[in-house]
Amino acid sequence: SPPPPVPRPSDLIPQRILPSLQPKSANAEFEAQVKAAVASLLADFSRMFGSTPLDEAGDAAAREQRRRQLLYDLNNSGAYFSLKEKLKKAVVRIVRESFHKTDESHMPDGAEADQLYSELYVHLVRLAHMALHDIFYPKPQAEQGTLAMRSACGLG
Repeated sequence: SPPPPVPRPSDLIPQRILPSLQPKSANAEFEAQVKAAVASLLADFSRMFGSTPLDEAGDAAAREQRRRQLLYDLNNSGAYFSLKEKLKKAVVRIVRESFHKTDESHMPDGAEADQLYSELYVHLVRLAHMALHDIFYPKPQAEQGTLAMRSACGLG
């Protein structure tokens, strides 16, 4: 009888999913979309007004004029619509995963709908605040490694 076939390396080593391609949770996707939106808005602001801080922009009327000009540009360029659509997809996924609402025909009405919207609003604002905090107050690299290690060990 012939000898048994020699296994190939691909038979012995399980195929892995690359970290960047792993599906994110709905919350992580929303946070990533918020971070991308902030980066886009900051780039647009810098492109329009340079690096002048808001405090040096002058009085409140000048700041209001800059804000209106930025909003006008975002609406006319389609950037606002694009950001809104990306966030909408993430919000729909959160509603489906976190609130177990999959279809509009089963949506509650009246007081139940108000309660759902309130919970969703609080949840989304909390996620947005966490994303903004990560952007504007990043943790030092050494601390991030320590926190990851602690959470991996079940300590944090």
